[in-house]
Amino acid sequence: MKGLKVADINKAAGLRLHRRGGEAPAKAGQQQPAALSKPGAAAAASKNKNKENAASAKPGNNNKAVRLPAVKAKPAVVDVPPAAAAVPATGNAADRCTESLKKKYSEVGDVDNESEDSRDCLLVSAYVKDIFTYLQQLEISAAAVRPDFLQSPSRLQITPRMRTILCDWLVQVHQRYTLLPESLYLTYHIIDAFMSSDAGASVKKSEFQLIGVSAMLLASKYEEIYPPNVADFVYITDQAFTAAEIRATEQRLLKQLNFFLGYPLPIHFLRRYSKVAAATPAVHEAAKYLAELARADYSAAHLPPSGLAAGAFCLARELLPSREGACGGSGWTDALEVFSGYSRQQLEPLVRQIAGLAVRAGDNAKYTAIRKKYSSSSGSMVSTWPELDGTGEALRSAAGLS
Repeated sequence: MKGLKVADINKAAGLRLHRRGGEAPAKAGQQQPAALSKPGAAAAASKNKNKENAASAKPGNNNKAVRLPAVKAKPAVVDVPPAAAAVPATGNAADRCTESLKKKYSEVGDVDNESEDSRDCLLVSAYVKDIFTYLQQLEISAAAVRPDFLQSPSRLQITPRMRTILCDWLVQVHQRYTLLPESLYLTYHIIDAFMSSDAGASVKKSEFQLIGVSAMLLASKYEEIYPPNVADFVYITDQAFTAAEIRATEQRLLKQLNFFLGYPLPIHFLRRYSKVAAATPAVHEAAKYLAELARADYSAAHLPPSGLAAGAFCLARELLPSREGACGGSGWTDALEVFSGYSRQQLEPLVRQIAGLAVRAGDNAKYTAIRKKYSSSSGSMVSTWPELDGTGEALRSAAGLS
């Protein structure tokens, strides 16, 4: 069975998705949702429900798949996370924290040991600073994505636009299977790290969707309790690829990444920043939306996860002062600078870039999976808020458009 033919997407990527019969086509000019019904749904239905899970796409009559593109203690002097290179990153090693940051640390106090969390052994408050210092070092040294990794002449078969189409579709797959945020971010990283390697130069456009579904299968196995199985991905691609092809590509990806799947993800750092700043759920959800917009965009694919999350969180706080309470319009505090290693000045280029992406994700955008995902109640409808819908003056000003 062949999928629907959509001329512009056929040319760009040739993505083939299953379409169920007997359903009317979508109206002209309207993006058609993917029908991602799958065998083995009973197993997936018992999947763990994380509060930050992506919204589940609810099947209805119009569902169809198409070819889509503690005890208080005196603050101790400890090592704080390293300040990464100026954002956007150039790939240089992170600079160690300065004396001024150490001084600020003594002023802001220890947010980990001065809270009730210090009594919860599962939150490992005693080790959290070391953990995030390690993650910031790891994001620079391990399997980093090269800037402009799709621009060299040998990679002309796979273009940034084709990557956008694939990522937009993968968001729908992720949403339909109610996977964890980590699974989506890790999927992006596997794809981009592979395409950054020499092996990525040989990928043909007919194989690009195969790379995508294999990466999501691999990420799901790593992050989920009940991941989708191979048959699910065979089905949603309209049997364009066999189970054997997906497994072979999965092995190919693992070998190229040297079996390393522990790369830091933006959601890890975003949760940390929300903890440090005592962010409200509204601001945290808005930052998640902005971070997903950025990570799905080719221009930000190479940025260090800690910096991307910092830029998204800073922008969310500055756009939503009335929803943040104690924020008072200041997006970046001394505590955030100390525990992230980034100054507000370092984040300025990234804040402007993410704001521009949010403006372009407005009503006239062609690829809207992330915006639709965060327009649902499970996403707190943040993409519909005046501050984030692309029309707000503050957002446009942050993007340098007014």
